[in-house]
Amino acid sequence: MQEYSTEYWVRQGARIRSTANDIKRNAEALSEELGEELTAIHATFAGSAPKEVFERVIKKMVETYPLSRLDLEVRRDDTDDGVVVQSPQTALSTSRIFDRADKSGQSTPYYEYRDAAMSSVGPYRPEWIKELRTVATGDARDPDVAYNSGHLMHQATFFVGPVNFYWKIGDNAYVEEMDTGDSNYITPFVPHSFASRDPNREAYIVAVTFYGKLEGIQRDLMVLHPHGVEEALLDLSNRARASAGILRRELADAMLGPEQLTSRTGLSSSRMAGFLDGSELPANDELAEISEALGTNLRDLLPPDTMEPGEVVVRHKSLNRHWNFPSDELPRYQVEDLAGCRKASLLKSMVVRVLEASPVAELDMATSTHEFCYNYGSEPAVLYWQGETGIRNAIVEPGGSYYIKPTVPHALRSTSKSVTPELVIMRVGSSLSGDGHLELSSYPRDGLHRVLSETQQWYDPHKIGG
Repeated sequence: MQEYSTEYWVRQGARIRSTANDIKRNAEALSEELGEELTAIHATFAGSAPKEVFERVIKKMVETYPLSRLDLEVRRDDTDDGVVVQSPQTALSTSRIFDRADKSGQSTPYYEYRDAAMSSVGPYRPEWIKELRTVATGDARDPDVAYNSGHLMHQATFFVGPVNFYWKIGDNAYVEEMDTGDSNYITPFVPHSFASRDPNREAYIVAVTFYGKLEGIQRDLMVLHPHGVEEALLDLSNRARASAGILRRELADAMLGPEQLTSRTGLSSSRMAGFLDGSELPANDELAEISEALGTNLRDLLPPDTMEPGEVVVRHKSLNRHWNFPSDELPRYQVEDLAGCRKASLLKSMVVRVLEASPVAELDMATSTHEFCYNYGSEPAVLYWQGETGIRNAIVEPGGSYYIKPTVPHALRSTSKSVTPELVIMRVGSSLSGDGHLELSSYPRDGLHRVLSETQQWYDPHKIGG
């Protein structure tokens, strides 16, 4: 078994205890039903059992109860005080070249891949990809361009050098000439490709693929019937039809018919019929009445903005989108936003030019997102972050990258007042966003530590009364 830290085993024990609480098994019940010594169960809860005991307890719980390993196992945290920094040398050591067919049908080098900083606790799978094939035309159907089949993950791409970006929507193919500082967003499963258009210039992309909100629920979808899932999908091409789909879902979940909802709200039958067939869009005050009648939050009934199913966003570098952060009076960073999309609203990507030299006076960045950073410029930057015992720092060299966990205070600085490092930062929302964030915020604050690491049985057998 892989060597994990003491902290990992403590978190693993807490997870097993929490799951045992959920299925209403105390240590004694687990001991009897799993055929394990009671001392072994207590040691497992405490995180002090031998590794083979953890594995045995997890295996027996999965075999005995309606649980999966995903209910019981925790992620290994491979960060160093919340950070992973990758050097360009380490990136180079991961280099691999893949061939694709050219216009003659021969397999020739197409991409060189290198890993960038990633972590077992982060949602990213970032890659440095050098385009090895040069095209001679601007045709989106150039026979030397080898499209992929698309992939499940969202993709945000940053371009360096003369790269052609290709994509397909249905039967239509598109191409856009990109260069340093340009960016794009690609919807999952949209076929795409990249190629160089100048053999004499460096041409590569930083492709940051990431899971959106499906990351935590894909395993649930995989056990459902595909037809049922398809039937449950909303029509996001029209807000009224999307609203109708949401309302029909809520009625089915609550075992209510249109007549009961009409009666509870006082809205007219014809108006309600229009809401449910997608011909009319409820006003906010009408949605408020409906949410009250259904006993749900108003925000859960709001339809999203219209979205295209195969949307691709291209954004070229612009000198008009710069601003200073934290402020014009204290310009430590010059920031320019990159391509994004409403369907991946948790993505925030930007070019950052570091204007202030080290040493750091304060850690001026702290975010609830996962953060990936790649140094595409020619100057090193210094990353500072808050560790357990004090402020840590590491050099992010040109061609280097880092990943940093949510809520870790950090800052970037130049190594000298005479240089300005240029980096691309891509942030993706964590569990501290969306519905999960709202639900967690509704819990009693004194129970927060038990959400993060359960330390108690769900009842105290020795306690009398309240």
